[in-house]
Amino acid sequence: MEQKPPITVSVDPDGRGAWEVTVRNELSHVACRTLEDARNVAYRSASGRRPCELIVRDAYHRVIQRTVIDDERTATGRAQRTVVPVSPGVIRSSPPAR
Repeated sequence: MEQKPPITVSVDPDGRGAWEVTVRNELSHVACRTLEDARNVAYRSASGRRPCELIVRDAYHRVIQRTVIDDERTATGRAQRTVVPVSPGVIRSSPPAR
């Protein structure tokens, strides 16, 4: 079976105190007032896309949260793992379950 490249949904600050949700290779974006609102919109955007990677960055473009959603690894149709950076700019994650 041919594996599709993951779709990336990003949450980034917009420079004016709000947050912007974008999907790579799509022209649309959503502006949100709070980070929590932006995360909710991002999860909804990611819900219909598999495999999908959700990335949240801070004002310095450091990754503060990375979640991988992949439905082909488990019988339930959904495997999700969140990767939290050890320090700014460094990501450590456990290997995917097999």
